[in-house]
Amino acid sequence: MSYVLVFTHCLIGVVFLASGLSKLGGRRRFREFASSVADLRLLPERLVTPVAAAVAVGELAVPALLVAASARSLPVAALTLAALALAGVLLSAFTVAIVVVLHRGTPASCRCFGGGTAAPFGWHHVARNAALALVAGLGVHAALRSPILDPQVVLLGAPPALVAALVIVRLDDIAELFTPLSKAR
Repeated sequence: MSYVLVFTHCLIGVVFLASGLSKLGGRRRFREFASSVADLRLLPERLVTPVAAAVAVGELAVPALLVAASARSLPVAALTLAALALAGVLLSAFTVAIVVVLHRGTPASCRCFGGGTAAPFGWHHVARNAALALVAGLGVHAALRSPILDPQVVLLGAPPALVAALVIVRLDDIAELFTPLSKAR
């Protein structure tokens, strides 16, 4: 199970780090993200900026807790469980918001990982979040069974997680490759 734990740590940690940093990488980026939260039309205007800030800080808390969990002197299982629970809550909230937006037909875009342009929400965003939530759940199971991170296992479990994280972070670009030209941005 320690391979699953390493994979989970790396995948969830890198994805949430990239997402959080993309939102807090400057005032312009944060304003763009907050604007995309407002475009969802799910919150009163006065809550948009505080919720956007809480999301970004929460996203950065996940990898911070996972890094702290990797230190042998700390209770690995407890910190891992806290990080993965936070990731699960955030992913669930994101998924519900996206499903509501898709069902309403609200013209909103994903600013999940920053960038100059934002892709319109689609069902692939729901699938991505569901897959990440599944990985977080597997990580919880792995942390409860084998909370120790072995350095040799890290060398084998981290590379596939990093590749998977890159695919997830660039999912909108990959999806655009398979979009017919008449529907492309």
